[in-house]
Amino acid sequence: MAEFDPEALKKFFRGLDATKKDDAPPCPTIRPNNSFCPEAAESAARFLHKDLKGLGISLIPVIHVLTNLSNEQRQIVKDKYNDIFNRNLIEDLRDDLLGDFETIVLFLMLPRKEFDAQCVRRALFPNEAQGEDYKEHWLLEILCAGTKDQIIALKDVYNEKFNSQLTDDIAAKTQEKPQLQKLLLALCEADREQIKFKDIDLSLAEADAETIYKLCISIFNPTTSFHTDIYLEISVHFAIWSKQATEGREGTDMDSLIDVFTNRSWAHLREVFSIYKQQREKTPEETIEQDLQNNAKTGLLFLAKFARDRYEYFADRIKEALNGEVDDDESVYRLLIARSEIDLQNIRISFKAKYKKTLVKFIKQEFAGDVQKMLIKILDPFIIL
Repeated sequence: MAEFDPEALKKFFRGLDATKKDDAPPCPTIRPNNSFCPEAAESAARFLHKDLKGLGISLIPVIHVLTNLSNEQRQIVKDKYNDIFNRNLIEDLRDDLLGDFETIVLFLMLPRKEFDAQCVRRALFPNEAQGEDYKEHWLLEILCAGTKDQIIALKDVYNEKFNSQLTDDIAAKTQEKPQLQKLLLALCEADREQIKFKDIDLSLAEADAETIYKLCISIFNPTTSFHTDIYLEISVHFAIWSKQATEGREGTDMDSLIDVFTNRSWAHLREVFSIYKQQREKTPEETIEQDLQNNAKTGLLFLAKFARDRYEYFADRIKEALNGEVDDDESVYRLLIARSEIDLQNIRISFKAKYKKTLVKFIKQEFAGDVQKMLIKILDPFIIL
């Protein structure tokens, strides 16, 4: 009789559950138009030219054209417009449109690589005249959600367009937050593994779960060491010594923690979190929240939430931007456009499941006029306005 192998049994059951542990297949809302051809591109260009000349009547034709084409197809229409009318479509749009509607349209017309670069630039250099700080969550979202090829392209386009290295600008903006700086720069390296759940190294996942726990609690907290007046003076001296002894180690520990969160595959991290909960009876997020006291905490919590369920993460971010403590319309525009050709349909499903109301209904509550119509068409290009 064959000897019982508990590890083989674990792998068998993990294999049965593999489809539940990987991300659901991404489903976009905007797809390439199957009827698109050179003649259709010319027709769309003429349609836009006619509509721009007659602005003040209705912007629905502009909305319809832009949301029924993929980003790549919009670029073809843009080139065709320039060829036919010897005019720059982007300049005409900028001259004839106003306000937030203009912002959305110009976002839609940017090639995807340039869109990411522009968003990163806006995140690093917002309206500083109004006292706005750089947008940490924008940077984290763009760098996390991008594939290796996308992040490499992002850095190249950023350098070409702004004559500056992205990593240099991030380092300059975050110099007062050294741990966050390390985290963002590590994400810029785009070294995350691409491993499916069925291929996870279980022993490595268990080791990573232990690593997260040890590293999060490795920073000495003097208030937990001595509790009596008798040892107060000893406690003070010991705390000073401990701080000096651990300053160098903290940097090394943070490097190791950041390495786990930025290099392991998302499926691997989900398995690590599951093991951690079984071993510690609490989540890694709870440990990070309780025990980690530095400026990378917010970023690590973000990565953990993103790893658990990216669709729910984006649903939450859109909800916060819609009617959170601080309204952030530009974040709504950026998120809907950025995810429209990737997984916006998944995000819509997660949004309704969590908030018991469709994202379209929330958009109708929070926006009006042509901006509302454009956002609804991004969410559902087939809806009749």
